[in-house]
Amino acid sequence: MAAEVSLYKPIPMDVPLSLSRQDGMSRLHQDDTLLVEGKPYDLDAVLKDIPPGVTYEEALAAEKACVFPGYNPFRDCYVCGDRRDPRDAPHLMSGPVAGRKDGLLACVWRPSLYLADEGETVSTLQMAAVLDCPSAWAIFEPGEKALIGRQHLALLKEVTVAQDYIVTSWPIRRDGRKLFSGAAIFDHNGDLLGAAKSTWIRIE
Repeated sequence: MAAEVSLYKPIPMDVPLSLSRQDGMSRLHQDDTLLVEGKPYDLDAVLKDIPPGVTYEEALAAEKACVFPGYNPFRDCYVCGDRRDPRDAPHLMSGPVAGRKDGLLACVWRPSLYLADEGETVSTLQMAAVLDCPSAWAIFEPGEKALIGRQHLALLKEVTVAQDYIVTSWPIRRDGRKLFSGAAIFDHNGDLLGAAKSTWIRIE
């Protein structure tokens, strides 16, 4: 099963929010303001045209070539902030994969470093977070800022905390202020565990 999640407003912290579910739709409100909306989506559309994955060794080499921390405007970001402690956050440092001509980035995701006390399996919330930022760095140009506006997401298999995983991301296209890109999670055997295609809105 897949889902479409649309973000209409920034989600405030430390204030009451309300979540409603009706007719397959989920909506998050602050008072009368709609912040986020989720609904079912076509699984095949999410999984279409995902680039071939990479080996664990290729992902290790790619993250060593990561360059975006030098111009990341969100350096404290939970997922990709280089100022975050790897024992407290995913700390995904995606870099270009040597020899690939499709713009593919890759890195290693190590949930055991920061989720060891959260049980044996990784939550779907954590998986969705991991599929967020890597897609941004596949499409962002140096100095560019953007916020995610919509994500089409498919979580296919359970992920255990004890294992390391490969995260890939790739550019799809640019259309004015809209930037389209994708991300995927693979295990060491190359099996696809989750994927997302995101729409980013460039901001000045």
